[in-house]
Amino acid sequence: MNIIDINKLLDIQSTEEMSKINLHFTPTINTSKIDIDGLSASIGVHSKGPNGNEKTKKVFFTQGLQEGYLVLVNRMFAIFRGGLLSPKTFGQDKYAVIKGIDKEEINENTLEQKEFLEEFWRTDEVMALGLSKDTTVQEALIEFGLRKFSEDYCVEYEDLKKMYGLLIKNNVEKEDFLPEKLSPSIKASLFSLIAQSMKNHSLYKLDLQEGVDYVDTDQDEEKNDGKPMPKYNMHTLSGRGIEPQKIHRIVSDGKCMSMYEITKLLCHKYIQMYPEQDFPTIINTTPEGQQWTDDNWLRDFFEQYMKLEKSGLEDCMQDDGIRISTEQMATRTIRDAALGRNENSREEEKDIGE
Repeated sequence: MNIIDINKLLDIQSTEEMSKINLHFTPTINTSKIDIDGLSASIGVHSKGPNGNEKTKKVFFTQGLQEGYLVLVNRMFAIFRGGLLSPKTFGQDKYAVIKGIDKEEINENTLEQKEFLEEFWRTDEVMALGLSKDTTVQEALIEFGLRKFSEDYCVEYEDLKKMYGLLIKNNVEKEDFLPEKLSPSIKASLFSLIAQSMKNHSLYKLDLQEGVDYVDTDQDEEKNDGKPMPKYNMHTLSGRGIEPQKIHRIVSDGKCMSMYEITKLLCHKYIQMYPEQDFPTIINTTPEGQQWTDDNWLRDFFEQYMKLEKSGLEDCMQDDGIRISTEQMATRTIRDAALGRNENSREEEKDIGE
């Protein structure tokens, strides 16, 4: 297993050098195989079946901190929003993949057909849920969707179902699922779920060569919009995997770190490198040309966890000749940066008032 210390990433000062850092995250249960065999090119679990647009096998990764990795992390909140607000749709999509049918064939009319119901209940993965035959197919699809989502994103099923119930109880709709609209308690539960997913993933640094492992101008087959692949969704050349010697686990003092631990430190690094900028998001464009910007969740997510950990970590901080850990330093710096931003905001408000 090749390793790289997190401090080598955090010590980078050049924005150009940071923009070339390639990262790949994967469920931690996959790491033993990856350490030996490397990363195999494949069609991802979310692009399989008749509705997936990926046609060739690849390895996906992010490039850069600002346009790549942090944008992808922020997009996780949109993914969780979809899974939590529409688990039935997620279940339908998963069922369509299993059966090799078009998900558009699974509509309200289909769900009432006797043939579909019998076939649905005969599916091994649905039967494994242990549901009663009194359960409606809609309820079964919700249950199926929640269970498959928990598997795909490495979160405990019971925690996911509890979160889903919390949203139902509070009548949270898609237009309410925004950083500024969710109540503090619901937001805290969501952040806890995202953190759990990250803690069950590992992050690799990839040593890739442009023109050999990937091509910058390659297109995103999934979007199929004729544009070069975005930095948060880069991929290798079709059919090309990544050899073990090009893959490095990120460690701290020799110990492997989770995606969660690394992400917090990279958020700190971003604030250090771009003190006047907010956390990055992307502008999405529909085929019809309509644009919208991703909601910025990283700001609230990061600040919430810094607040939760600040008191405990600061009790351990000792500056008198004793080296402060990287995470402790990050906590202190983020706190100072946040306070600095608040003071700047107050000064701006004062100037406006005058």
